[in-house]
Amino acid sequence: MKKAIALLFPVLLLSVGPVLAGEDDKEHQKRCGAEASTCIRDMADKLKQRGWIGIEWEETDGRPRISHVVQGSPAATAGVQVGDVVVAFNGVPTNEDDEVVWAEMKRSLVPGNVVTLSIVRAGAASDLRVELVAVPDHIIAQWVGMHVLEHHAAAPDDEIAASP
Repeated sequence: MKKAIALLFPVLLLSVGPVLAGEDDKEHQKRCGAEASTCIRDMADKLKQRGWIGIEWEETDGRPRISHVVQGSPAATAGVQVGDVVVAFNGVPTNEDDEVVWAEMKRSLVPGNVVTLSIVRAGAASDLRVELVAVPDHIIAQWVGMHVLEHHAAAPDDEIAASP
């Protein structure tokens, strides 16, 4: 399930972290220990290449349950609704743990591609086709800004304790 969630994050609305930039935690930590401007530029450049559908979710019973659909987003156009439970993404069950499968899937998440969300709504299963679009600039700004606050703007604890 963690791999499914990690895959869906780049496609969704309010996700932040290394997965968005397409890297593993070690690479992310190494680069984010460096100059903030380099990290910000690299992160924004990678996000511009990612697809977006405009949803948020919460994990319920080991599956993503849609908690918000952005008005006017590709997800809204495709008919995704709050409360839908995503049971598969492009045919891969959201509880799949195979890293190779998710790595291959992640490479396909680019603007213009169509993804299939297999959902359960009110007990009935259906498939929704959603065309990925480029991540909107204001969403990139949110994600990068949150990243800066979490990884670059915070002073180490000992610096905070030493300040007047």
